[in-house]
Amino acid sequence: MKKEELARAIFEQKNQLYLLNGQGVNDLEAPEATGRIRVYASRHNVNELESELKGLTEKIAKINHDVRVEAFYATPEGAALKTRLETEMRDKQIEWGKHELQTSDAIESLLIPLLGEHWAVCKVGKGWLEIGIINAEKTDGQRRAFYSGQTLDIRYEEQHWIDKREVFKANCGGCGEFGMEGGATVGEQAMFHIGVGRLLGDPELVASLKAILKESARTENRISAEHKALHDRLENPLPEVE
Repeated sequence: MKKEELARAIFEQKNQLYLLNGQGVNDLEAPEATGRIRVYASRHNVNELESELKGLTEKIAKINHDVRVEAFYATPEGAALKTRLETEMRDKQIEWGKHELQTSDAIESLLIPLLGEHWAVCKVGKGWLEIGIINAEKTDGQRRAFYSGQTLDIRYEEQHWIDKREVFKANCGGCGEFGMEGGATVGEQAMFHIGVGRLLGDPELVASLKAILKESARTENRISAEHKALHDRLENPLPEVE
């Protein structure tokens, strides 16, 4: 397609947008419009014109799609479908939250007998686990606080995105300097490292953590996929007319 033809198609698509937005359109057959199209074509290369035309076409398609969807959801059938989909999406979010809580409880039930009740789960989700030592002085009710620099990040991936290999690694960052003596008092860096050593020195516990994270990641992938499918259906309830 020649540059001037692309430029004219762009002006035509812009007219379409003006109509959709309730604005007045330009007379593309008028001599002055022909001149503007020619000048516009001269100022841009083919790739730029094709990219702009593609963007305008997609924008118009999206507006038309949204109009059809809104009209469908205004019908009794559409309203019922929307309510059902939104309810199922909320259910998936609740399921995700319950799953994370159950996973956290399962991990802590393994950690506490070996490392002590001052160890707990900071965060867990999508194959990623952060555990650390609770700072009792800053902990308030259900909200736990942890000592800075005293957390261990554990990551599990069934298939790494590059080499497709299983990944099960830990990162003990922000250690800083700490005393060689002591380690019997909660909050001491030495106690944290003693706990990390006990964990890493217990193959059965390590294997159990890996199994929990593996199953947890699979469950979260399933819930995420199901939630996405519901969201996609909510955004596009009329695929047969697209």
